[in-house]
Amino acid sequence: MVKESRLTELPLEKLQLDSDNPRLPERLKGSKEKYILEWMLEDASLLDLMASILENGFFPGEPLIGIQSSEKDKVAIIEGNRRLAACKLLNNPQLTSVRRKTIDSLLEDESLHKNIPSELPVYICPDRKSIQNYLGFRHVSGIKSWDVLSKARYLYSLYEQKDKNDPGLFKKLAKEIGSKSNYVKRLIYGFEMFLVLKENNFFGINEINEDNYNFSLLTDSATMNANISRWLNLDFAKKNPVKEINKENLKQLSKWLYEKDENGATRIGDSRNIRQLNRLIENKEAFALFARNQAGLREALELTAFSDDIIADYINKAYNYLGEAQRILHKSSNPSSYDIDRLNEMKSMINIILRVFEEKLNEKK
Repeated sequence: MVKESRLTELPLEKLQLDSDNPRLPERLKGSKEKYILEWMLEDASLLDLMASILENGFFPGEPLIGIQSSEKDKVAIIEGNRRLAACKLLNNPQLTSVRRKTIDSLLEDESLHKNIPSELPVYICPDRKSIQNYLGFRHVSGIKSWDVLSKARYLYSLYEQKDKNDPGLFKKLAKEIGSKSNYVKRLIYGFEMFLVLKENNFFGINEINEDNYNFSLLTDSATMNANISRWLNLDFAKKNPVKEINKENLKQLSKWLYEKDENGATRIGDSRNIRQLNRLIENKEAFALFARNQAGLREALELTAFSDDIIADYINKAYNYLGEAQRILHKSSNPSSYDIDRLNEMKSMINIILRVFEEKLNEKK
């Protein structure tokens, strides 16, 4: 075992991709290098990185970071997996059958082969734990930010190593990575909900899997909206609140957020409508109509005390559309009698709405 960190140069054959990389889907944890490379090649940016190394060489000023592997004389790379993958594929395209034509075309110009490194600078550390804080600063709250699911997976791995009974646990985790405790808490609980979805095969929702799952959509819905949290039986004052989650309600919410109809629309629609769902839950009768699919979100809200918000939304939309029509009015050359009739009808509607609003305001005085 390495006792002190040290910088060295190592040949590619001694360097291993990290099969526990937080960016890897759960199904690839512990997988062979071939499958990790194939997954990484699904992201076209890896090919861009390969092209850059071919053109400019490998920049040695930012070494890879690794730890001693369980295999003798091998080093597992914890930070720098994309750079390592790019160099491995440039040296040996036969490592994968994915994107082979593109890789072969990159290598057609043999004059660039001199830029392909056979050795890479590696900063070897004593263990994975000694690198964790650096990864947190760099990829969770730093300039080379991972996607949200990768951040959550990484934070959850730290969380699993800690004492869950520690009341200051989330503050300590936040301090380690230079973030805020509420953000850390949301990501960890969000990841636990993700694990529930994964264990239940994403509740059979078509086209949703680990690779295209919108992590923030469910996480923010469940952790940032008090009524939705209560409906899911998520009490964040308790330890391990996700363990007591109402799975049937989680299934229903997931379907509303992710399941698409034949027109490609979900029941919630735009993510901004989550706030309206949170309001709707306060009215049991209206929410029941929505949950039984007897009313859409907007129709159900019209039955609640929040109808004023909906009316205001309609008025604002009409105002904006009329403003756009007025903006290009000078271009009109052939208005129809139908348009004139519709405008007169709108004038009548406006007068009715205006009269009702004025009467209601006068009643309050």
